[in-house]
Amino acid sequence: MVMIGDRVMFNVAILTPTTGICRMGYAQSLAKLVSYFAQVRIFDDEPIQSLITDAVEGSGIAENYERMITKYLNDKDNHWTHFLSIEDDMTFSPDNLHRLARHKLPIVGGNYSTNKGHPVRFTSAGLKERVLTTRESTGLEEVSLLPQGFTLVAREVYETIPKPWYLMGYNPENGNYVYQDYYFSEQAKKAGYKLYIDHDVSKLLWHTGPKAYGYEDALTDELRLKEVVNG
Repeated sequence: MVMIGDRVMFNVAILTPTTGICRMGYAQSLAKLVSYFAQVRIFDDEPIQSLITDAVEGSGIAENYERMITKYLNDKDNHWTHFLSIEDDMTFSPDNLHRLARHKLPIVGGNYSTNKGHPVRFTSAGLKERVLTTRESTGLEEVSLLPQGFTLVAREVYETIPKPWYLMGYNPENGNYVYQDYYFSEQAKKAGYKLYIDHDVSKLLWHTGPKAYGYEDALTDELRLKEVVNG
């Protein structure tokens, strides 16, 4: 957080990497989130808060992330304290940004479902195995790998981690292919940051594919997979 006198300043750049097509659910959700942000203060002490929304279009999602973050880190007219990444196939609750921001964590996001194929699965990986958001799950949980579909990152993280922040390709250390958000997770952990998901926010995220997949879709398939493995 940035202080002005005895007041907190929370300036967030809401950024979407896109290939040029966004879902109606995303557009409607973003409009409602912006309206909610304008009407409701995040913190009880009524901080100064502002936001901007932007998107970068291109076929390379990792490059889009890099371009967006660089642009707003270098914005000489505004000091953006936080960056909320929202991918263009996500649907979400208007107060999800407020929920994440109130944790005052450098990196926190949602654990949402994949949106293609069967089974659909959760996108976050825990410290030992894939994280499940159940009906009983609530609050925060530390994870090892965090997706970027709906994730809030403090400015200090990008100022600490050397570029590239996002990279997609083969990782010779692990002998597998990684997506840009998981690459970011690894770089953040190397810099000493912990990654968290908010289970309550996770229940208010939907990932659009052939339909809008929510946490219950992933939970059902994950439990079926466990039955097969254990059976």
